[in-house]
Amino acid sequence: MGERDLTRAQVARLAGCHVNTVLRYEAKGLIRAQRDRNNFRRFPIAEAIKLKELLTQRMGDFKYEY
Repeated sequence: MGERDLTRAQVARLAGCHVNTVLRYEAKGLIRAQRDRNNFRRFPIAEAIKLKELLTQRMGDFKYEY
């Protein structure tokens, strides 16, 4: 793990979502976390970027009708 790995809260902040969303996407296998020596999740920056892209794509799938 590198010095630049992010916590779950940091990933959520960067992706613009709730921390539970980070856990849900990890549980589905769409993003991956590593565990540090204290067994906390640590996400590489690339995973935060991937989550942001996934969420952006998902928002593009919504059709708004008035």
